[in-house]
Amino acid sequence: MALYKNMFVRNIQIFPGYLKVDTNAFLTAPALTKEKMTLDSFLRVDQDVRSYFYSMLDSVDEAAIMDSMWHVDSINCISLVSYLWSDFPDEKIGKLGFNPYDSPLYTVVFQHYSYRDYTTIYDSLLLQKIKTGEFHPEWYQNLYYKRQCADGWSDLYGYPIAYTKYKNEPERGTELTAYGNYKSKTLRRINRNRKRILLESYQDYYKKSMYEFNTGRKIMYLTFNENVVIQK
Repeated sequence: MALYKNMFVRNIQIFPGYLKVDTNAFLTAPALTKEKMTLDSFLRVDQDVRSYFYSMLDSVDEAAIMDSMWHVDSINCISLVSYLWSDFPDEKIGKLGFNPYDSPLYTVVFQHYSYRDYTTIYDSLLLQKIKTGEFHPEWYQNLYYKRQCADGWSDLYGYPIAYTKYKNEPERGTELTAYGNYKSKTLRRINRNRKRILLESYQDYYKKSMYEFNTGRKIMYLTFNENVVIQK
């Protein structure tokens, strides 16, 4: 946490070196290589199947559509995992940003698959890539918590924080989701699990999120925390 205190709690203007960082490399689209086209093909399947099945909503039972879509998602995710085991993309090919907020586009395939299936076929792959620095642990944490309705699921890492905006209740503004109010014993267990996947303690994660929230992300994005809009 000392790093964040030293660099971000004070005025960013006293760090002129930060303003000289060349981020152009992160703004340039990846070259159209064979590897990029392969990754794009997984994304295309993911999106095309949604367009196809959603176009049938007026004529086919919605439950049947969702089952069919999940089946295609499963096959696509298994194929993506198989590919990534042998040819994991680097920053350019994987469209990675330089901070956790910019997740690789191919995680959409994992996300759609994780809503319905809890065998978590990609866990061992991603946990290994976390340890080698090729996959950010906050991306994994986010995917993990999207599966929380699974039987036997456990709160291992502490719930991800979101910034919630109430669209039809402007007087409420934007709120930081409630701190988990974890007891000391639970926090110790959560922090042990977070350490295993190279995450900071949940307390420091909360402080970092609070700072990011209070500055309106005007300085820089520090987390993968999501902006959630509540319609009611």
